[in-house]
Amino acid sequence: MRTLLLLCLLAGSALAAVPNLSTLAGASPAGVAADSQGNIYVAGSTQSTAFPTTPGALQSQLLGSTDAFIAKFSADGTLVWSTYFGGSGLDIATCVAVDPAGNVLVAGETESKDLPVLHAFQNTLKGGDNAFVLKLDPTGQIIYSTYLGGSANDRANAVAVDSAGSVYIAGNTFSTDFPGQSSYIGQAFAAKLDASGAFVYSYEYSRPTHGANGIAVDSSGSAYVVGQPEGAGARL
Repeated sequence: MRTLLLLCLLAGSALAAVPNLSTLAGASPAGVAADSQGNIYVAGSTQSTAFPTTPGALQSQLLGSTDAFIAKFSADGTLVWSTYFGGSGLDIATCVAVDPAGNVLVAGETESKDLPVLHAFQNTLKGGDNAFVLKLDPTGQIIYSTYLGGSANDRANAVAVDSAGSVYIAGNTFSTDFPGQSSYIGQAFAAKLDASGAFVYSYEYSRPTHGANGIAVDSSGSAYVVGQPEGAGARL
């Protein structure tokens, strides 16, 4: 049985275990974020039917072979809420961020044709797997969720959020019809949704890569993306 280990590095790099940490049985954590109040958010995936959800959870049961999970802990390590998220296929959360209002942005990949979408700009799975983007309010209830992808395979690897609540996603795509694009160029993509989940833009890097693995956004709304070029010694 897998459990989640969460540690806190105090200012000055002193290491301290977060007190009263509730373990999440069967969890495979992939991303962590913190808000201005010191609350901690963890996202990942689980195959466990015994994963501990909290009363009023968005999704209280495992629906597929693997579902995403999202959990919020208070600053002292107490579990505030936790939930599954997914459909009847495989769903994995790979990254998480928090906006200035305490809303939680989660992205990953899904093979589910019945992923619970709300206020989505893309309502259906178009490929073997697509990226997804999910926004939850501070209590863990859904604000919007959407697929993000084309007719091939797409995955979100990283997420960032700006001061206006817009979300920036970076990942891999093999789709010639990825939203906002008309042809396949490389594998790395970056995309932006506004605070309501409406599509703003997407960009594919002009040379073949192994995908985009990280993204950050500055105070002006410019996005910075990192990835790995294809081939030994390849350069961007």
